[in-house]
Amino acid sequence: MQRKSKFSAMILAAAFASVAIFPGHASAGRFSIDINIGLPPAPPPHHSDVVVLDFDQYYVGYHRYLYDADWRLRNAQIEQWHAQDALDDARHHEGEIAVVVEDKEAFVAQFGTRAADSDAAFTAAHAAVARAEADADDARAQLHAYEKRAQGAKDDLEAGRTLHDAAAIEDAQRRIAMNEDAAAKAAADVRAAEARVADFRAAEAAAGQQNEHRAQLIEVQAQLPRLHDDLAVAHDAVFAAQQRLDAAIGAVALALHDRDEALWLLHRDEILSGRAEFASCGFRIDLGVWGGRMPRDPEVVHAYFVHPVGYWVERPVEIQTRLVECDRIVEISRARQIQERHEGAHFREVVEVENHYPVERRREFAERVTVEREHLAAERTERATAAAEHRAPRIPESERVEARATVAKEHAEVRAEAGKERAEVRAEARTEERAKADARADEKARASAAEDHRTAAAPSSHGTPSADDRRSTRDSSRTGGSAPAADSRKPSSKDPRNKPRDGQASIDLSR
Repeated sequence: MQRKSKFSAMILAAAFASVAIFPGHASAGRFSIDINIGLPPAPPPHHSDVVVLDFDQYYVGYHRYLYDADWRLRNAQIEQWHAQDALDDARHHEGEIAVVVEDKEAFVAQFGTRAADSDAAFTAAHAAVARAEADADDARAQLHAYEKRAQGAKDDLEAGRTLHDAAAIEDAQRRIAMNEDAAAKAAADVRAAEARVADFRAAEAAAGQQNEHRAQLIEVQAQLPRLHDDLAVAHDAVFAAQQRLDAAIGAVALALHDRDEALWLLHRDEILSGRAEFASCGFRIDLGVWGGRMPRDPEVVHAYFVHPVGYWVERPVEIQTRLVECDRIVEISRARQIQERHEGAHFREVVEVENHYPVERRREFAERVTVEREHLAAERTERATAAAEHRAPRIPESERVEARATVAKEHAEVRAEAGKERAEVRAEARTEERAKADARADEKARASAAEDHRTAAAPSSHGTPSADDRRSTRDSSRTGGSAPAADSRKPSSKDPRNKPRDGQASIDLSR
């Protein structure tokens, strides 16, 4: 042992001696020893102020758990919004078919009753016509028989007169009178029977005219089974969309729970010590909940801040509130910065979808989730009952009414929008026509003004005064040039000097 220690000491001495003679740099793996004897000291190493955190180096442990939970939460939200849109589309399609089915059923109910009534009336009228015609035939036969008997009595009357048989003549006259009276009654019966036949035929024709929609009724009755099948398929699509939405809500609640759990694990010590802030950990500490002091049991605080999945499933509006308030905390913002670099094109697609659904629309979706879950629960109960009773599921009347109201509202909005567009087009056309009319009026006024200006400014040809100028000169010469031109144009009959004297016209010497 002593010999081995002396040998090791000799080796170390030799090594130090070689280093002293040949200064240099010795390294082994990641560790290095700089030995400089007799050389100036090396400058200190330069450290950059910017520290780039790589995804694989930084997001490990709880940070990686937070990253995955937030990424799943964002994708689950997108699935929820798409499921909500799909449910709206499916319900709209179901409403469209339900409206058509109800219209067809109302048509069948209305004209089916009319058709049944008209069939009964037609059958009764046809039977009455047959009976009236039989009565008319009997009356005609009786009339013919009475006429024959009356004619036979008339023949006997002629024979009795020829034979001068008073008894035969009296009997023949009696029989003639009796048979003619009976024939008259039979003729009245014939006319009455013919009148009844005419009335019954008119009733039969009227009953036949009630069948004008019979062809359309038959066509609609043939379409109803297919429409009921389409309605059942559309209702199944609504149920599938409801299930998809419910699954998406569950995924959102689970991802939100996992994200809160990751935030708790990252900042548990700070929260328990009361030094945590909401901007960093995402939890608001209110000691008043525990009487002003932090509980000693961490699980109590953990249960208060990190809610179970079922809690969020039952409170979709609070999910939206929690998502909005946690979008700007430090850890989430940092995670999303790394998501942008790590996820690439998928991240950009997620951001695009998130921008397409503003906060107001997300809150509207959240407020409707509770109602949709109630509808889903009722639909599951109905389908279970229908399966037990071996029948098709029934569509709730309330759902059909709601779908019909939604479709009617959409149709009214479309009609209102179309009417608004037509009104705007007419208003634009009237404005354009008014502008054109104003432009034409302005152009005409400018042309008239220019013409008046040219007429007033231009002198007459060859320097001679115009006719108006000469007329003005003559009028002014009559009044001695002192009266204005307007006074010179007054009629001169009021001046006694201008009146004719002795049958001669007065002469104006100034001319």
